[in-house]
Amino acid sequence: MWVQLLIPKIEDGNNFGVSIQEETVAELRTVESQAASYLDQISRYYITRAKLVSKITKYPHVVTLHDMILKIIEEIKKPRSRNSEALY
Repeated sequence: MWVQLLIPKIEDGNNFGVSIQEETVAELRTVESQAASYLDQISRYYITRAKLVSKITKYPHVVTLHDMILKIIEEIKKPRSRNSEALY
């Protein structure tokens, strides 16, 4: 807003400084909209995360089941051990 207030009225001739100020204002608006977008994305991330945490606390047994499956995933994929293959 400060740069916008510094822009003088357009007169005939020597408007180079005014065009620089207008370009600066346009760039500032672009950066402002990008910053607002980033802030919005951050708030949406935390809201989504909070919803997931509330679901996890509501169903803790699902988290335990997931942890157990992750720990034994290799045994689930390949139920036979490699030592038993040598016996045949």
